Amino acid sequence: MRNVLVIIPLSMIPLMAQPVFTADDVPEIGLKLTYTYDQSPLLAVNIGTTGGPQTWDFSREVSGAVDSMDIIEPSGTPAEDSFPDADRAYYRQGYFVYKVSEIEYDTINYETYAYYKTTSTAVLYLGQYINYHSTEFPDECEDTDPDLISSAVPLQMDAQWQNSTSSVDTVEQEEFIYTLDQTGNSHTKVDAWGEMLLAQDTFEVLRAITYDTTVLHVTGLNFPLDTTTTFTYITYTWRAAGLGQVALIRSEEGETNPDFALATSYVVLTEHSGGGTEVEDIASRSVVPDLGVRGGKVRFNLTMTGQVKLEVFDVGGRKTCGLFHGVLPEGEQVFDLPRDLNSGVYFIRLEHPSGTSAGKFVIVN
Repeated sequence: MRNVLVIIPLSMIPLMAQPVFTADDVPEIGLKLTYTYDQSPLLAVNIGTTGGPQTWDFSREVSGAVDSMDIIEPSGTPAEDSFPDADRAYYRQGYFVYKVSEIEYDTINYETYAYYKTTSTAVLYLGQYINYHSTEFPDECEDTDPDLISSAVPLQMDAQWQNSTSSVDTVEQEEFIYTLDQTGNSHTKVDAWGEMLLAQDTFEVLRAITYDTTVLHVTGLNFPLDTTTTFTYITYTWRAAGLGQVALIRSEEGETNPDFALATSYVVLTEHSGGGTEVEDIASRSVVPDLGVRGGKVRFNLTMTGQVKLEVFDVGGRKTCGLFHGVLPEGEQVFDLPRDLNSGVYFIRLEHPSGTSAGKFVIVN
């Protein structure tokens, strides 16, 4: 018998199958996701090509703002009655700085509940509820009607979807009244697949490209004003089974080339835990660390052991000092403010796996 050696070209050997994510791969209740945002104003990026398999190396360490989200049961949340069809909610905390006067700023902590529903053809974004921790801002409940498609089901190569939104707001400012008419359109398509290398994990992913266009039309009701401004962006997201988004890159405003090399947003998943188990009823209480400054001391209470970053910034947003960066146990924490701070207004920011909190204090020497 004669032996026959068969040579198969490497291109014919399937090194990795194209991923297909079904409804069973939607992130489960109990999952906690932590993302880190690179806050550099403009970043050089390598987004790769279309098709696959390919490898994206996003494993460099990223330092910047941290955003944590918990996937929870909609029942028991503040807006459960407004979204009765939701099968999960994404809970997160944050803060923003707003201008009180020409020389004064303040901070507001808030919580958001984003509601989703999974069908046989899509994961739908239903709307969100925002709970502001201040009497200055009333709580908001935003219903997206019609519902927006967050992801196709099944999610696979060449899957695509489109969303359109519109809103009209009338604003009164002193003696002027004007109308803001905003319309938005987005088109998303899965165009690549392969492996995503992050600092802590490697994931089998699908990449989707989204073209976003927003048109803002401002019309004055009692003074001559009629302007239209158009904003366009290209966004790439990489998604993994059971986790959803693991990385995001967004172009500069006005970008039209999908092979862009400069980005204004760079976000990666840096931690994930849980999933498939019941979690503590987050909706029944705030897990945002209660941050306060009194008598030269910073006090806050942690609901769980975890990594903490405590920093002080001046009124211009420049970092003045770091008070702590490391792991702290559950319970009350107390830190002294530096004695060499000059007179002025300062902001303090606390980052922790349970949330991000901020506050303002004044030094008078």
